[in-house]
Amino acid sequence: MLFQQSARAILILSAIAVGLTSTGWAQFASPGDFLDPADRKLFVDYAYFRTEDSNTVRLELYYKVFNEGLTFVKHADEYYAEYELVVAIDDKDGDRVETLSSDRRIVVAAAERTRSVSDFRTSQINRNLPVGKYNIEFSLRDKNDQKVTRRELKIKLPDFRDDRAVMSPVEFVQAFSKRNEKASVFDKGEMAVVPSVTHTFGGDEGGRLVYYFEIYKGSGSDEKVTVETLVRHRSNDLVYRDTLSVVFGSETERQLREISLDEFSPGEYELEIRLLGRRMKKLSQQKYPFEVLWTLSGLIRNDWESTVEQLSIICEPGETDQMEKLTTFEERKRAFEEF
Repeated sequence: MLFQQSARAILILSAIAVGLTSTGWAQFASPGDFLDPADRKLFVDYAYFRTEDSNTVRLELYYKVFNEGLTFVKHADEYYAEYELVVAIDDKDGDRVETLSSDRRIVVAAAERTRSVSDFRTSQINRNLPVGKYNIEFSLRDKNDQKVTRRELKIKLPDFRDDRAVMSPVEFVQAFSKRNEKASVFDKGEMAVVPSVTHTFGGDEGGRLVYYFEIYKGSGSDEKVTVETLVRHRSNDLVYRDTLSVVFGSETERQLREISLDEFSPGEYELEIRLLGRRMKKLSQQKYPFEVLWTLSGLIRNDWESTVEQLSIICEPGETDQMEKLTTFEERKRAFEEF
C-alpha cells in the first residue's frame, strides 16, 4: 500500500513538473499521455443513426492514429511514416459485405513530433447497411516496420422504426462547427461533428464534455419527450444531473450537448442518458464510460485534499500542514509553485 501511495505521489509531482515546464497553468497533458503505449497506434469506436430508408441504418466507424504509435524514418531533414488502413465488414454469416482501404503518408520536420501523443489523425467511415449483426475488423499496417495492428468490433444495427420515440447511440465529440459548403464525412445536418474516439476530456481549463445523439419520433408517440442526463464518478457518486424537454419539430431531433468539467475531479466517469415519455415512463436508457484528464487546475480546484495527502508521503512531517488549510484557488496555486 505504501508503495502504491508513493508511486501516485511521484505521478502527481511528475505531472506538475511537466505542466509548469510546458504549458503553465492551462494544462499539462494530452489524451495520449493516459493511454497504454501498446494501444496508442490505433483506436476505434462507432455509433449508428436512422436513415430515410427504413431498411437501412447509417453506421459510422471512427478511428484515431497517434504519431507515437508509428515508425518514422529520417530522410534528408524530415521524418516520414506511412501506413495502410484496411476495414473489412462481414455480416453475421461471415460473408464479406465490403472492404475499404486507404494509405497515408505523414511527414514532420522535428524528431519530437515522431514521438508526440498530441499529434494524431481522426477520421470516420460512413456506410448505410441493412438492419442486422456485423463484424468489423480494422487492420493498420505500418509500412516502415511491416507490423500490423488489429481491432475488432461486433455491432448490431437495430430497426429504429417504432411506435414509441427512440434514441440513437451517443457519439462523444472532440470538436464541432457549422457545416461547410464542401461535404465532409463529419457532417450531421447543419453541423460538422468530429468524434472523440478515446472518450477523454478536460485537457485544458474550461474543458467540457461534449456529446451528440439523435431522438426519433415514433409513429404513435407524443409531441415531446424528456431527456434525463446523469453523470456518476467511478465511486458511483452522482456528480451531475439535468432534465430537459424536447419538442418534436421534425421526425429527427439532433442533440449536441455540453457539460462543463470545471468542477469535475480527474478520473473515470459514466454518462447515463434516459429517454422518458408520458408520465416519465422510461423509453430508453444508455450508459457510456469517459475519462476526465488530470490537469493542474483540476487537481487544485477539485481534488485538493487527496493531492496534499499524497504529497505529504514524500515530505518531512508537518511540511504540508499549512497547505491543507488553503481554500482559494489562488492560494493553492501559489503553494504549488512554491513547492
